[in-house]
Amino acid sequence: MTDKRVLRARLRAARDAFVTEHARAIASPAPYLALLHPGLVVASYIPIGSEADPMALAAAAIDSGCTLALPHVVSRAQPLRFLEWHPDHPLDDGPFGLRQPRHDRCDIMPDIILTPLVGFDADLNRLGQDEEAFIHLDEMTALAKLPNVAVKMTGAPHYSTQPYPFRNIHDGLHRIFDAYGPDRLFWGTDITRMPCTYRQCVTFFTEALPWLRGQDLEKVMGRSLCKWIGWDFKF
Repeated sequence: MTDKRVLRARLRAARDAFVTEHARAIASPAPYLALLHPGLVVASYIPIGSEADPMALAAAAIDSGCTLALPHVVSRAQPLRFLEWHPDHPLDDGPFGLRQPRHDRCDIMPDIILTPLVGFDADLNRLGQDEEAFIHLDEMTALAKLPNVAVKMTGAPHYSTQPYPFRNIHDGLHRIFDAYGPDRLFWGTDITRMPCTYRQCVTFFTEALPWLRGQDLEKVMGRSLCKWIGWDFKF
């Protein structure tokens, strides 16, 4: 199994070499154009470095009566927002080299999200899924010896390319549970990028993991987080 950091570096180098000989702009494919209609919200991005340029896709969306949005980032610790944007609007400098709309633009929920990927496999799966999602599991579980470290198990289904109940990530989650215990594991969804419904994000933990039952389940699903942050919530 290749270390994800090594693989990302290799793929970025290949992309850098590619754009020195080919145009960065993405032509609008027919299946994408067929999706566009007035009132649709399409989230695009401002390319960085050798990332593909999506402006032709954005222009096609505008021509079809769609509304454009761009991501707005404050920090890794704060949620990503999508803000309404038009190519005539000014952009601010954001963290990580981003160019993004002014913070006071309207929040908007995209129907289509255009996003750059550094690479994917033959089945169109992004890096960091299935086995690749757990390549640093030993280092992560080793941190369990530190009593002030906890794990937010947010977005677990996203790391599997299999259908619900995502059996190929059960063992990895079980190892995390064994290392940290129910008092330092917190359930969450990050629903905007999940390959399943919100209900399945819940039942994946409450029904599909045979080793998570009883008081342990109650703790992971909320009690432990309340205790961790000192919230005296009455269940």
